[in-house]
Amino acid sequence: MLVESTTTQHTYNFHRLVPKATEVTTVAANATAIANVNSNSSNINTVAGDSTEINAVAGNASNINSVAGITSDITSVAGISAAVTAVNNNSTNMGLNGTGIVNGVFFSLTGCIRYKLL
Repeated sequence: MLVESTTTQHTYNFHRLVPKATEVTTVAANATAIANVNSNSSNINTVAGDSTEINAVAGNASNINSVAGITSDITSVAGISAAVTAVNNNSTNMGLNGTGIVNGVFFSLTGCIRYKLL
């Protein structure tokens, strides 16, 4: 602390707190990051407001990772979605075992969808 005193006891003209040089250097080294935080404050506030949803996603991380591991299968099914819909619409005609062939694709509705070209 820097203090400029007067001739009157306990009376001061001026005082100033002087920061530690290392702290000033640390802040200066992060000036760009600090400016980025300032310019993104609305996004930061939006994320803070979505913390419930973020925690819900974090709680489902294993399911998300499972789906991420089968993206090629998901893409394959997306490519034959019309056939999947046709099987679903005709599932009662397939008998008790829930299998059938639609457009050259074999389907089993007893737990998972399997497919192969005939």
